[in-house]
Amino acid sequence: MVSAYPLSSKRRFVLADGHAYIGFGYAGDQSVFFRESNILAEGVSPVYEGTQDSVVKVNDGFEQWLEESCTWARSTFTQKAWQKILEGPKPFSPRQQAIVAARSQFKWRHVGFAKNGDAIFEVTNGSNMTLPYLSIGVQGKGGTKLVGGVWLDVSRIKPGHTGQVRRDCYKDQLSRRELECFHLEEPIPEKKELYWEFKRMAAVSQRGRRKRNT
Repeated sequence: MVSAYPLSSKRRFVLADGHAYIGFGYAGDQSVFFRESNILAEGVSPVYEGTQDSVVKVNDGFEQWLEESCTWARSTFTQKAWQKILEGPKPFSPRQQAIVAARSQFKWRHVGFAKNGDAIFEVTNGSNMTLPYLSIGVQGKGGTKLVGGVWLDVSRIKPGHTGQVRRDCYKDQLSRRELECFHLEEPIPEKKELYWEFKRMAAVSQRGRRKRNT
């Protein structure tokens, strides 16, 4: 809803008036920018809002923008929803802790592609339980095209066994040469919803892919 990220040349553009701007975040659906000349000369800049075709000044500086944006973001939550945020996520239940422990003992590697373009994975279940899904990360080479993730159906791979799993890993967007798969960080309660291991089999659709902004 409100985000700020490090300055990068890949978010730099020049308007018709000759001024260069660099994107540094967003509030809602509005991207925000610094004027490059101000940053280089003074280390600070007013905040501009708009697109790469046109921008307008909305704040005198970052601190003012951040305060006003966070106030706006807070207003979009009900009191009940905001209270849940303040309380933080519930800790993992014993069942969920067992899933986290089991997940860490699964080993996988990308071994090739099927004729239809799906990626083929070899998965070993080194845990003492069977999981319905195993979440992995997927990206374009070097994270330059997209960064996302998919789930592997490992429900038939019993403890101590190894099997192969096929999965569509954005084959409509990534060529075989571009595809890179990576291990996700260990789940924490705050990000539980990103991991399919905690979902029931019936709750997962065949669209089980997610993308993250970069």
